[in-house]
Amino acid sequence: MPPQVSFRPSSHSHDYTIVAIYETSEEAKKAKEQVMKLLAEMEKDPNAYLVDWDPEEAEVSLKDNKLFFSVYTAGYLDEAERKIEATGPKKMNTYENYQELTIQITTPKGVTLETAGLILPAEEVSALKWLYTFLGKPTIKPHSDPDKQILEWKYSGDGIYNSLTNTIYLPNEINLFNRKNWKVIEE
Repeated sequence: MPPQVSFRPSSHSHDYTIVAIYETSEEAKKAKEQVMKLLAEMEKDPNAYLVDWDPEEAEVSLKDNKLFFSVYTAGYLDEAERKIEATGPKKMNTYENYQELTIQITTPKGVTLETAGLILPAEEVSALKWLYTFLGKPTIKPHSDPDKQILEWKYSGDGIYNSLTNTIYLPNEINLFNRKNWKVIEE
């Protein structure tokens, strides 16, 4: 009998999340069943799979028509990605330190990306440009002060926000503790 080889996550490991989007929630449920079968097979015969994580540590969840597979690894995701891809999602992406956020910035009413440079610090204007470029135009929400507005974006993807330090990493690092006009809500 060959020696059993187990890989463990290295210091270069991260939390990875595979997000697969299906046409219906029923398709997502069926995909989850297939992924759970893979994890059970991995438990029975760990030497047959090249991974550095224990199947018991993997998290599989559903939200409407989305399947989420999360695990701490140095990037050994091929087995899970193949299985999920085989279930036929209409879209599938893999993220490092996945986050779903709502980003809100309070500005004077009527401020646009073009006029923001007149009233906001340069690093906030740079962040606004990033938000517009990668997330599109914001939803404009009313503020309790009629002379203000709230610009709101929904974000899902690789980790860009650290709640412990209240810092968001867009093209530049912005600490939000002293910025009363910024709010990040983790979903």
